[in-house]
Amino acid sequence: MNRTQERERMFDLVGVSKRYGRTKALSDVTLGLEPGEFLGVVGHNGAGKSTLMRVLAGTEPASSGRLALHGRAAPEPYGPNTARALGVSCSAQTSMLCEDLRAYENVFILDPDFRGGRRAAREAVVGAVERLFPSITLDPDVRAGSLSVVHRQALQLALVARGLSRPDSVLLLDEPTASLPDELSDELFTGIKELVHGRRSVVLITHKVREVLEQCQRIVAMAAGRVILDSPTAALDFDGVISAMAGTELSAAHRSATGPTRASGSAVVGPPAEPVLSLEVGGLREDSPGRLVVRAGEVVGLGGLEGQGQSDVLERAWTSLRMSLRGPGRPSRTRRPSTAFVTGDRAGAGLFLLWSIEQNVVASSLGRVSRSRVLSRRREAAVAEHWIDELGIIGRRQDNIMTLSGGNQQKVLFARALADDPRLLILDDPFRGVDVGSKLDSYDLLQRLAAEQGVAILWYSSELDELQRCDAVYVMYQGRLVRRVGAGELTSNTFLTSSFQS
Repeated sequence: MNRTQERERMFDLVGVSKRYGRTKALSDVTLGLEPGEFLGVVGHNGAGKSTLMRVLAGTEPASSGRLALHGRAAPEPYGPNTARALGVSCSAQTSMLCEDLRAYENVFILDPDFRGGRRAAREAVVGAVERLFPSITLDPDVRAGSLSVVHRQALQLALVARGLSRPDSVLLLDEPTASLPDELSDELFTGIKELVHGRRSVVLITHKVREVLEQCQRIVAMAAGRVILDSPTAALDFDGVISAMAGTELSAAHRSATGPTRASGSAVVGPPAEPVLSLEVGGLREDSPGRLVVRAGEVVGLGGLEGQGQSDVLERAWTSLRMSLRGPGRPSRTRRPSTAFVTGDRAGAGLFLLWSIEQNVVASSLGRVSRSRVLSRRREAAVAEHWIDELGIIGRRQDNIMTLSGGNQQKVLFARALADDPRLLILDDPFRGVDVGSKLDSYDLLQRLAAEQGVAILWYSSELDELQRCDAVYVMYQGRLVRRVGAGELTSNTFLTSSFQS
């Protein structure tokens, strides 16, 4: 590009990369935005879309490369305040509101440069919401936390979009319609398009391919931190975007780094076992399965885009099986098959952070380490030592859990689950943020549990290569099952086509 072209652009990224330790979230990204352009950025989970947004918004510094805004190199250091001063506004995928404050008070949070008083802030809230969402009437004095999820999202989008009222402005929207119904999504895009003109531009980051095909002038597709497609929307269709993404999702290098899949021959052959879990979920179409079934010795995956109801299904499976195994409201008098749950949110929902490794391991199997309802320190130590050795946990049983690496902490969660001898193991994307070596150890463990001990495993993962290790995969969309794919049939193309439903 020449300097004249660069001066005309709203921003230019040139050879930008972003690393988190050994993980490369962005790899040599070169991308520009034209004045008055509505640009769509799509890609699967982990493609680098949100990292790209954070670099542009100044909340994450690039590891290398160059960023220019309005034809000039971005000043150093480039942070959120600098980005706002240069006209870059951002609505993140997660909530940016302070829920303990009133709606109008959030104006001062999302726009630190706002110079009006309370009355002006109230008027700003009412005007911004009415402009983008005419069907919503919102009281500016209501506490943000008391609003519904939909209205909180609408409030955030309306306040952030006020940035487009300035000249030379760029609005970054990361999954803005994830929690909006169709009618409000239509209102949002109608309102945004009225604001996009002159030197005002928008970048829409989304999982929804059909959304960008309908709304955007140009589409960029990303995979593995790279731009793999950059084309005018008029030259593309749904299948073309999906095909471009599918062509790079699973490179040979990536396959070799993650090892062989479950479909490579480890599945158990023989008559089907009795179902350990049979859960009515509902199908999206007439030809979709309506019931999720997991049998003994089977590894069943649950896939699709993030936030499509997978975690809700796992919680329902956990609750329904616990009730059926133990009876409503009372413990079982005889030993029944158990179910165990392993979360991917180690710190928030999995570990007892002030406890030792030993205490974390035995927390769910106190009956096994007790005698006459009194805990046996000897049994506790024996169980902990067994699983530390079995899973290769690097640490002593007396060590605090926070002294371990993320991968070893995740192994402790597996140890806790397995210590209760479960017949069904439920996994909620458990390998997020875990190093490759620990992942491979855990993959091998899951296959051994299923093949050698007959454990039924229900495994939600946001990673396609992990789902390809399963005997079967149910793909979900908007809380319902789209299709069931058997072992060896799950390709990048079939997975993406099923995931990106309209």
